[in-house]
Amino acid sequence: MFTPGHLSSQHDPEVFSAIPSFHTSDIDVAIERITRMFGPHRIELADQGNEINFEHSFAWLADVCINQFAYGRELRDSVDHFDDENYCVILPMGGKYSIETAGKRVEASSDSIAIVNPDCPVTLELSSDYRNVAVRISKNALDNALVNHIGERPNEAVQFIPHPQALNDGTEPLRNLALQVWQECQSNSSLISYAAVGRELGVLLASMLLLRIPNNYSDKLAKVDEIKPTSAVETAAKFLRKNAREDININDVLKVSKLAKTSLYAEFGKFYAMTPMEYLHRERLKLAYNALASASSDSICVTNVALDCGFMHFSRFAGYYKKQFGELPSETLQRNHVKFSNCYSEKKL
Repeated sequence: MFTPGHLSSQHDPEVFSAIPSFHTSDIDVAIERITRMFGPHRIELADQGNEINFEHSFAWLADVCINQFAYGRELRDSVDHFDDENYCVILPMGGKYSIETAGKRVEASSDSIAIVNPDCPVTLELSSDYRNVAVRISKNALDNALVNHIGERPNEAVQFIPHPQALNDGTEPLRNLALQVWQECQSNSSLISYAAVGRELGVLLASMLLLRIPNNYSDKLAKVDEIKPTSAVETAAKFLRKNAREDININDVLKVSKLAKTSLYAEFGKFYAMTPMEYLHRERLKLAYNALASASSDSICVTNVALDCGFMHFSRFAGYYKKQFGELPSETLQRNHVKFSNCYSEKKL
């Protein structure tokens, strides 16, 4: 018989921001804290009494927040939805749990990994010795990772298989990376304290999620990965990516690839379904999207981003950008400013 605690009805964007572990024996305090971080939770204890041994600590990496949880009691935790389009990656560290979502209940151990999609009701039943690391990752982070892989902004939200996946050659590296990053976050001397490093690690975690956990873009990602260009074409593509901000013409690419013009165009068409200069154009758009989507300051200007990414005509840039990503560059920047503002308020005590 589960004994319910009180559910906080309002989602408060302000959460405690400190790496030291937070402890409480009061179930209502625990519910309030976890609600502030992930959205409304309903916790029911498996036996009598209202005390728990709740522990929580967390660290931010731009669009990613890594948490460590323990409750010290057998309980049921129900979540109607995760707020603000956030995904939750569950990495058990001990004990047993079951997860019920999408009309299916699955029991799992610490040798697994599970992802809860936004707006997807889920119920977890946890043993008293259950502990986990939970990675909260934003839709924005996954969208940016998809842009890097497939070259376009997704037209529908990423949906992962919602049930626990056993650790294997595909999923274990993801778990190991998340745990290693968490350990680094607890080190005062860690390079992760630098915003740029934390942001890049967040991007890497998002990419590994997309590539390692089955989702509605897995087939598309696999097709991109299956096509292997020749060494000459790959050399040319690397040159274009590395120098995308520079004033490059087709003769520069021919010189690097050491191919005849007809051969270069034929090979690029075969492996990338575009010409070398179209590839350069796409890479510049990706650079602009990443700059606008990750901007953390009101001083960022769309025009300056366009110029920095190799676009000399702003009006044409805006049209190219909207065609590629389905929105104007100013809209990407505005959306990110709103998310950054919310994230900043969450970090304040």
